[in-house]
Amino acid sequence: GDTFIPNYLLSNYGFIIGIIGIWIVVKLIHKKTLTQVVTGRGTFDYNRVLYAILLGILISAFFLLLDRLFFHSEITFRAPNPWEYVTFLLFAIVLTPYQAGFEEVLFRGYLIQGVSLLTRNRFILVMTSSLLFMAPHLLNPEPYEYGFGPYVTTMLMFGVFLSLLTLLDGGIELAVGYHAANNLW
Repeated sequence: GDTFIPNYLLSNYGFIIGIIGIWIVVKLIHKKTLTQVVTGRGTFDYNRVLYAILLGILISAFFLLLDRLFFHSEITFRAPNPWEYVTFLLFAIVLTPYQAGFEEVLFRGYLIQGVSLLTRNRFILVMTSSLLFMAPHLLNPEPYEYGFGPYVTTMLMFGVFLSLLTLLDGGIELAVGYHAANNLW
């Protein structure tokens, strides 16, 4: 049919499997807990994630308001029937944080810690994580719809921002929240 919900569900369950895979690798090979890989705190701070989601949505809403008031961009809401939209929104609210969480665990948790065993140079840590974050996103349709250069630049800057946020905060919680808000928006 016309619905994109089954494809969305199938494409997002891979991220849950990915988090489980990283957890198994960390536990069996590295003999660490997943918490030790993703945060310098004693436990994963879900309040920081929720704070970053709220802040990310407020920032996005502010820029949307500026865009509508001063630039008058063409924005249209193209939703299928309301029931399908609500169903998709509920799935997105549940699954998008897992997708963002997997990417942050992999790129800002596991990889930054791994690369930090080779170098303490923060520039190399940030750029390695950001470039590796950008690479799989090139498989998305956006670089071919919006232009390769602008998309690559945006993804690289987003990766740098999230890497710096993780290094400065000492954990991935804020990066997970902001990433989830960005992807939900």
